[in-house]
Amino acid sequence: MKLFHLSENGTINQFIPKESKKMWGYRKYVWAISEEKVHNYLFPRACPRICISNKNLEALANWITIEKVQNKKAIIFVPTAWKTKIQNCVLYQYEFDPTNFTLIDDIAGYYVSQQIERPIHKRKLTNCLYTLNEMKVAVIFKDLETLKVIYKKVIKAYQAFSIIKWDNLASIEE
Repeated sequence: MKLFHLSENGTINQFIPKESKKMWGYRKYVWAISEEKVHNYLFPRACPRICISNKNLEALANWITIEKVQNKKAIIFVPTAWKTKIQNCVLYQYEFDPTNFTLIDDIAGYYVSQQIERPIHKRKLTNCLYTLNEMKVAVIFKDLETLKVIYKKVIKAYQAFSIIKWDNLASIEE
């Protein structure tokens, strides 16, 4: 099993547990993402996005084309206003030794450690849209109003999904 942390900061030598949100009991954790779900984090940290697998897409048929998503393992909807930021983003993918980590959320692929963690490997990523395409992930850009409709449809129709940094949607100007 491979576990990663993605950051726009390329100078991290150690990860110190930080206080989590209320839903995680305010415990102090170092967070990692599974290799299976790492594609959900190949974006600037603040980028709002809706991430789903490529299954049961009927509820979203109005906003996707079969040609764009066939042979893809996942679909990620992001605001059109973020396209340039995503294209210009440089990320660093830190890999951890999984020994001290435990699974905390299977759907999201989140693992946590309560110890200081040092990365065993670091990789610079400069073209995340290309990387996502190579990983068989469809990135679909939509305007804000359409994203809000998709958000409601996903919550209603899907059991397994990730909605990341959604609160940042309010700060977007199109």
